[in-house]
Amino acid sequence: MVAINNYNVYMLVVILLSAFGVITLLFWISVFIFGKIFFETSCRRRKGDEHFAETEPRKAKNAPDRKWLFSHNIEEITITSFDGLKLKGFFVKNNSNKLAITVHGYHGRYYSLSKQAQFLYENDYNLLMINNRCHDTSEGKVISMGKNEAKDLYQWMDLMIKRNPEYQILLFGVSMGAHIVMMTLNNLPQNVKCAVEDCGYSSLYSQMIYTSGKNHVKSPKFAAWCGNVYALVFHHFSFRNDTKNTLKDCKVPLLLMHGDKDNMVPFKNLEINASLVNPNIYKETHVFTDCDHCEQIKIKGEEYAQVVNNFVNKFIK
Repeated sequence: MVAINNYNVYMLVVILLSAFGVITLLFWISVFIFGKIFFETSCRRRKGDEHFAETEPRKAKNAPDRKWLFSHNIEEITITSFDGLKLKGFFVKNNSNKLAITVHGYHGRYYSLSKQAQFLYENDYNLLMINNRCHDTSEGKVISMGKNEAKDLYQWMDLMIKRNPEYQILLFGVSMGAHIVMMTLNNLPQNVKCAVEDCGYSSLYSQMIYTSGKNHVKSPKFAAWCGNVYALVFHHFSFRNDTKNTLKDCKVPLLLMHGDKDNMVPFKNLEINASLVNPNIYKETHVFTDCDHCEQIKIKGEEYAQVVNNFVNKFIK
């Protein structure tokens, strides 16, 4: 009777462990499936992105700021990233020791910031307008939205300083580009004198959750968690990168700007990022009223240019 009871206990344990194993396996299979879908949707290069310029609407190509940019002699520069990608930058010479490096946003391209480039050029800046990895003519298949792109930005800085050791550099990023810029601010070459971030997110993970909710993804927190697991296991980077540590040790003056009606990167990011900046470093914040995501340069161009120029002129002469 004791043997039978022991056998029953043994079989019960086996069944429970087997059930637990099956449930665990099914759970991780679901994490893999959901994570892969989330990752592929969010972080993969868009199909045909490298040929976007060929099919872009005529109206966009004929915008005054674009015509202005392409009226100049633009030098195409190529660097090789730390992981072997050919990345493209576009240099407009302006015969000064002032250099603005512009960093575009998610699914943008170098000329997405041609409005900003125009007023900076008029303020005597040379321009380096980069294509982030996986965008336009730069190589790559996976967008890390901050981590790897920040490493690329360091390489661009190093290259330009080698070309002219006298450069006084302004870093200027918009949206994802603003996040990329903020991710470099704790470890900068001395040539970088100040930085501007326009509507950047503080936490990539929080931004992923917010964007997923806006796109009607069920259980956006779980979806983002699955995507993060997938990114860690298969692509060796985490969505959990934020500006906390880099802004805490920020080395240069920083201008933070945001539209108060931003429907893509929540307006609260302005206060979050501003609160994180090294208290020993000069900072300014500016709110553009009644402006949605990246609209301020279009709707309030004169105010935008004045705010930026007033700031950068304090540190770059």
